[in-house]
Order: sequence, then C-alpha cells, then structure tokens
Amino acid sequence: MVNDLTYKKLESTNINCNILSPENTTWTNVTVIGLDLFAICGVCSLLKRVGGVKLQVFTSLPTDMNVLTDSSIVIWVKMRHDGLPELAGHIVKVCRRYRLMRQLVISDAIPEGMTNDIGPLSRVWLTHGSAKVDILLSSLRKVLNAHCLPGPLFIKRLGRVQWRVLLLRAKGISTRKIAEICGIGLKTVSAHESAIRERLGTRNKSEYVWLVRNAQLIQQAIPALGRDASRYERCNNMRTKQKV
Repeated sequence: MVNDLTYKKLESTNINCNILSPENTTWTNVTVIGLDLFAICGVCSLLKRVGGVKLQVFTSLPTDMNVLTDSSIVIWVKMRHDGLPELAGHIVKVCRRYRLMRQLVISDAIPEGMTNDIGPLSRVWLTHGSAKVDILLSSLRKVLNAHCLPGPLFIKRLGRVQWRVLLLRAKGISTRKIAEICGIGLKTVSAHESAIRERLGTRNKSEYVWLVRNAQLIQQAIPALGRDASRYERCNNMRTKQKV
C-alpha cells in the first residue's frame, strides 16, 4: 500500500503497489516517473485519495520504454532536468510509441498561464509544479477518467496551409514573411493560427506558444508531417522554377 512508500523505500529504482478504495471495482495501471522523491511521495498520497490504481514507480528515467506497455497513464513528476525540450522529448517518445497512453506532467518548467486541460501534444495534461493540492487532485482525476481516444495530433485535422503556418512559425518567421511565403494576407495568417489552436485543442496562446516551441519534436512523433511539409516545399520550388 502507499503507506509503505516511505522516502527510504523510494530510494530503490522501481516500486510496485496497489491502491484500492472501497468504491473502486476496476484497476488503472499508472506509472509514476520522477527524480524528486518527496514530490513522488506527494503524488502517491494524492493517488491514494483517488484509489483504484495499480502503481509502478521509477525514481530514474527507464532505459527501456517496454516497461510502460501495461500502463494506461504515465505521470512525470518534477524531473530535475525538465527544461521544456528535454521534458517534451520524453513525452513525445511515449506519444509516438503508445498512441492511447494518457500522460500528466507536473513540472516547474511549464509556462505560467498554462491550463491543466488537455495539452497541445497528444493526450497530455499539464500542471505547474507549484499548483495547489486541489488543482493537482483535479488533474489526476481528469487523466484517470479520460476516454481512451487518440490525441488530436494523431488525427488529420489541419489543412496543408495551416501546417505550413505552424511550421514556419516554429522556425521563428515573422507574420509578414509567413504571409509572403504562403501567398496569403496578414489577417489570414492570424485566422489560420486561431483555427490551429481550436482544432488542436490548445485553450490559449500560452499553450500555442508551447506547441510552436516544440514543433520539431512533434514532427518526430508524426513523421508524415515532416515528409508532407518537405514534399510541398519541393513541389512549390519546382513550380516556381518552371514559371521562371
């Protein structure tokens, strides 16, 4: 039981235990990964309130992602090296390998203003590390009760021009230059970005900024995205040369 998960016992690499409340009739396999032992203890205590959890805890990053095969949920807890690129890299690896996996990220690296709704990558919930207990508990319950459907980035929701706008923005290109490259007006660029935020489930501009900053990692999660963008650029360049 979670009561046995003392700080001393968490010093081992991998721990397994079950947390069951009287009202629970089913189990959810949850993996907690973190380097901050006190933070892991806190998350385990919150999971005890929720109940119905078969818990697997890693106090270091697993070298073999096959250990996550039986898990429905992965919780990343205050990784000490969790700058956005590193943290997003771990998340994307899981997204790429397990499309139905739900993930909760509890990190101080998440930008201020980020909501704890579903995040911009794929079935990823985001909560700031300094969030209050009631917010953390709410996030845990959202993840545990979520429906097992593929995340928005694994569904073809964006048009070709919208993908181009997203990728060009990720390269740091200005709105005026994006309009010139795509052959559209400035207002149309803004309209496309609003549509991208809506279709991918990003609730505000903070989430969109985070999405843009990690666009290269997202391309790794969806290889076809990078190929489609490159193919479009090649065809566009060929048409331009033919006109000349």
